[in-house]
Amino acid sequence: MSQGALSAEGLGSLPESLLEEGLQRATDYFIRRQLSPTDCYAAYLDEADRMFSSHWMAAELQANTVLWSDPRYKDARIMLGIEPLETGSEPDGEPHLSMQQASEKADL
Repeated sequence: MSQGALSAEGLGSLPESLLEEGLQRATDYFIRRQLSPTDCYAAYLDEADRMFSSHWMAAELQANTVLWSDPRYKDARIMLGIEPLETGSEPDGEPHLSMQQASEKADL
């Protein structure tokens, strides 16, 4: 898995704004540590490298911090994923950020 966009999916009823904020927090986690989300996700799926796998879980935890202060979302959760980059395809409605987009957004 070499290319893809970090994505966030809500388990439970979550507004789009919380998904986007959670996705941004996870993206910031990877950027600050100069890690590739695709490498960490692959390690998480394959249970191949505990260090990269633990970074994936930590980024997902970071994404979920947007839910902690509001008791309405105590049973909801944000799950991260990697969506393959495809040219010419329509977006599926879920929030996505490629690492380049996230870096550009962080520089603003």
